[in-house]
Amino acid sequence: MMKRLFVLGLLLTVAACSQYQLVPAGNVKFVDDGATTSTPVAWNGHNTESLYTWTQDGPLLENMLFHINVKDGKTLTKGLDVERTFDPLAVLFGTVPDEVSYRFNKAMTEPEIMDLFTASYARIFGSPVTATNLRPATLGGEPGFRFEYAFTGKDEVRRIGIAVGAVVDSKLTLVHYYGTEMYHFQKHRDDAEQVIAAFRFDKKS
Repeated sequence: MMKRLFVLGLLLTVAACSQYQLVPAGNVKFVDDGATTSTPVAWNGHNTESLYTWTQDGPLLENMLFHINVKDGKTLTKGLDVERTFDPLAVLFGTVPDEVSYRFNKAMTEPEIMDLFTASYARIFGSPVTATNLRPATLGGEPGFRFEYAFTGKDEVRRIGIAVGAVVDSKLTLVHYYGTEMYHFQKHRDDAEQVIAAFRFDKKS
């Protein structure tokens, strides 16, 4: 128990040091990615390597994440692209680690995209991720899909989530939200659902 509390305290300290900024209630524009949404409440936001992360009570308790316009052949985040760190000489001589990146392909079916999500996030969380109940949905007025997912972190806390996605102009966008199953997921679910419902892609001129 003491070891678990120490690890949790360490993670909270690291999380607190991240550069989060206030995302006020109201309209939100993802300037570099051609999308907008609106939120009924304020969040704390942190943007890194093409991933937008929002939280209200803290990143270990609940998160809302946006992967916007992931291009064909790209990973969900740059941090998942393990090949980009390979030494060119190692590649030339075939001595790179036996590791591959999970990449989006514009020809993927919706079940394959769900598998891409679970494989990618299993690597991020360091724990298996299960996804269920894949079904049609819309995102930003575009036809897409929706599913639920769950995982138990290394802190032995089970978390559950919802994800909504669409492929528009051969690029994948995924918006998802998760939180601790016992409390935080339900606490902010309605806020997250409103953010997802309000998400829009900028119209091309």
